Amino acid sequence: MNRKVIVISVVGALVLLLCGIGFGILMMTQVMPALGANGPAVSQGYGPGSNPGYGLPAGVTPPAQGFSPGFGPGMMGGRGPMMSGTPIVPEGYTPPSGGVGGLVAVSADGKPIPAPSDAPKLPENTAAQKIGNLNVTLAITPYPPASFQNGTFDITLTDDKGQAVTDATISLDLTMPGMWMPPSKPSAQSVGNGKYRAQAFWTMRGLWRIEMIIQRGGAKQSAFFDVWL
Repeated sequence: MNRKVIVISVVGALVLLLCGIGFGILMMTQVMPALGANGPAVSQGYGPGSNPGYGLPAGVTPPAQGFSPGFGPGMMGGRGPMMSGTPIVPEGYTPPSGGVGGLVAVSADGKPIPAPSDAPKLPENTAAQKIGNLNVTLAITPYPPASFQNGTFDITLTDDKGQAVTDATISLDLTMPGMWMPPSKPSAQSVGNGKYRAQAFWTMRGLWRIEMIIQRGGAKQSAFFDVWL
């Protein structure tokens, strides 16, 4: 009788073990497809964070440029261009010969605006352009700018007669033409005599576009500048 009990117990244990294995296999076949959205997306997540990433939400299509393995815009980095020091270069753009700097006034679509032939030579950290009846000058310090550092933006406004413009409201919009970045829209404060100052934190390396939004009364216009980190 004892031997029968032992045999029955062993057989029962084997049956339970086999059932458990079968159930586990069944669950894997059901769960893995469901995880597929987070599986391939692990290598398709937002930006190159240090972790593998969680993928894109359903129905969301990322921009063609600026996204690679990892989660979240990854400004602090992980694996990939954001921490590897590889700058983001928009298609068709040639970085300045020195590798950094290259501050230049541009149009809204990024085309350089040549300085007038009779314009005085500006310091390398300064660029200027004319929009409407305003002469707009931007100086960036420190220069050349560096990633993960604060930058100061000194703005000078004069009218077409050279008189200081003191009644403007100015804000900046810092973006990267080569990829999406979190909003960076500092407001400039008047420091007197047509001069204004704003500060912002540079993040990753690459081409940055600075839109200077100038409002006077009900009129609003923008000046654009490009700089390379």
